[in-house]
Amino acid sequence: NSTVRDLTITDVTINGNVTLVGGLAGSITSSSTNSVSTITNVDIVYADADVSGTITNLGGIAGVIENGTIINSSTVSNLTTGTASILNVGGLVARINSGTLEDNGVTGIQISATRSVGGLAAVNDGTIRNNGTNNTVEVVINYNATGYAATVGGIAGSNTGTIYGNVANIDVNI
Repeated sequence: NSTVRDLTITDVTINGNVTLVGGLAGSITSSSTNSVSTITNVDIVYADADVSGTITNLGGIAGVIENGTIINSSTVSNLTTGTASILNVGGLVARINSGTLEDNGVTGIQISATRSVGGLAAVNDGTIRNNGTNNTVEVVINYNATGYAATVGGIAGSNTGTIYGNVANIDVNI
């Protein structure tokens, strides 16, 4: 059981060749659903720079959530993912394997990827609820992939979980 709360991280720059990348953590995991990791009131402010390198999962806050929750947190940036080779990109999280995004915001992110892209999460196998109700969700998705089975969505690029109660201003360019 772990908790991160009331934290602001500024001037984040991402570059390199890694699997899991996020402004706070590459992976937010707990060993079971009885031991949930919680992220509350965390704001990530990216530097005005492009992401570069080869990255599998890139999320504004975390690359992957496993048995975790992100509540009332946000990412803000003039960050673009244009020069990087990235498979899955989400404004908050690349992959939600089992977990929840609730009452979060995303502003100013321009996302590009080669497989799955989502305004909040690229791949959702958890729950995305009530985001954008108290925090702004504004994302621009520029999608130009070749050679992959691609999924693109304003909230989630791919969804086998639950999505409800979200308010977003998403611009998708394919």
